[in-house]
Amino acid sequence: MAEHRSGWSREFDESIELPDGRTLVYFRDAATYMLNLSPKERRLPAWQAAAEALLLVVELGGPTMFARIGVMRALNRQHVREFNPKGKEPHWGRPHQGVCQSGCRGEMVRGKRSGGRCFRV
Repeated sequence: MAEHRSGWSREFDESIELPDGRTLVYFRDAATYMLNLSPKERRLPAWQAAAEALLLVVELGGPTMFARIGVMRALNRQHVREFNPKGKEPHWGRPHQGVCQSGCRGEMVRGKRSGGRCFRV
């Protein structure tokens, strides 16, 4: 029978890989990592939120994912997501393949001007 761990000996759902190659497996590992940060970095809001989430999960037995999300957000706080202008195209105004009101399987155009009319192909 598997031993149920609680408190600081609980494991993350998925281990967290650090930038230097080490991994955080247990909550105790994450707490030790946070305590070894420089005082300036430890005072950053992202690390404060991560520590609070970790404490809440340890003390109140909450979902381990909350602690993982807090630590991951603090680790990735400097990563800026880039906007890709060539991403998904807008869906409006394009023909829609579906079943029209008359029951045929034709090409339909959505919008006010088309009135949902069917254009048989």
